[in-house]
Amino acid sequence: MLEVEAYSGKTVMITGGRGYIGSSVANLLSRVDCRLILADRTGTGWEPECPRADVVSVSADLATDEGWRRVLCDVDYVFHLAGLEYDRGSFDWEIDLTNNFLTVARMLAVCKE
Repeated sequence: MLEVEAYSGKTVMITGGRGYIGSSVANLLSRVDCRLILADRTGTGWEPECPRADVVSVSADLATDEGWRRVLCDVDYVFHLAGLEYDRGSFDWEIDLTNNFLTVARMLAVCKE
């Protein structure tokens, strides 16, 4: 179980915050007095209902260093849950590599800076 009160007063970013696992984490963290950033390509869509947290939606291409630089400013915690599901009918290894590996590599490179 996530100890949500530990995030009080912090800035938390969730990538994939509108997906199955990400939305559950976002709902939990929205009950805490924190700044909650939901980052994805569109910056629009689902948000937690009746949040106590200051919820901010941002648009970013997380396959680029610049995308991560824009969203990581003053962030205390990152839950990187964005990814692309494997679909046997339309598997494209380049899209899979970009969305599931490159985003993590870019995040780590920007954090290292």
